Amino acid sequence: MREIAARLGRAPSTVSRELRRNSRPHDNGVYDADLAHHRCRERAGVRAAPSWPWIPS
Repeated sequence: MREIAARLGRAPSTVSRELRRNSRPHDNGVYDADLAHHRCRERAGVRAAPSWPWIPS
């Protein structure tokens, strides 16, 4: 895991957390980035739009 983190320029704890959050037993130890992204969006839920008008500067 440390080698993967070094190649990505990330902390080993970040890689470990990503794998822990997005891996399930039925995934057979294979990490799928598209599936991980989908799971992340599901956890985030649907966010409501702000109730005030926002105008970028």
